[in-house]
Amino acid sequence: MVFINQGFITINNCTIEVSGKDFGLCCGQWKFDRCNVRVQAPGSKAYQDSGSIASLHKKPEFIGCELSSPNGAYWKEYVIDPICDPLYGLFGADGKVVTDWVEIKKNTTGIDEPTTKTPTSTCGIYNLTGLKLDKPFEQQPAGIYIVDGVKMVKTLKSAPYALSNNQPFGSSTFGGPKAKSARPTACKLKKRRMTY
Repeated sequence: MVFINQGFITINNCTIEVSGKDFGLCCGQWKFDRCNVRVQAPGSKAYQDSGSIASLHKKPEFIGCELSSPNGAYWKEYVIDPICDPLYGLFGADGKVVTDWVEIKKNTTGIDEPTTKTPTSTCGIYNLTGLKLDKPFEQQPAGIYIVDGVKMVKTLKSAPYALSNNQPFGSSTFGGPKAKSARPTACKLKKRRMTY
């Protein structure tokens, strides 16, 4: 079997073995992603650049795996025809395209790159008891809310502002106006008992 690629092939998290006549992996662009690959082709006198991995349009990309054999093999850019783009192949220590078994092995560190899920929407608006509120922030009554993970205070006459941690109620250091003395004492006491 031979893989002739005219586009882009990604070999991801699997094991494959390829044995070809003239070419093993040939043409196009290749990406090896956390995989194990064995490939071999004896080449042909008709194609001077034939072999296990040859005539690639770009140097292959490796993620979480690496070329493990043959020892001393290296990627080389070469030109077959001056009117064509350069090609890439795997060459051995003898300066010729490798025709023996080539092995690409998955890294054995056991540590993969972490993946995170990106939130597709905002967190929402919650009251201090943890209930999610359906109305937009602008339609909520005066009070303290969690808006998209940020503590916000909404007053009747002023714009909302964010609270920073460990600031006493009525302090102007947390970004909002000072509390008016007309505000009931119970609100001040309730605020001081809250923990963030």
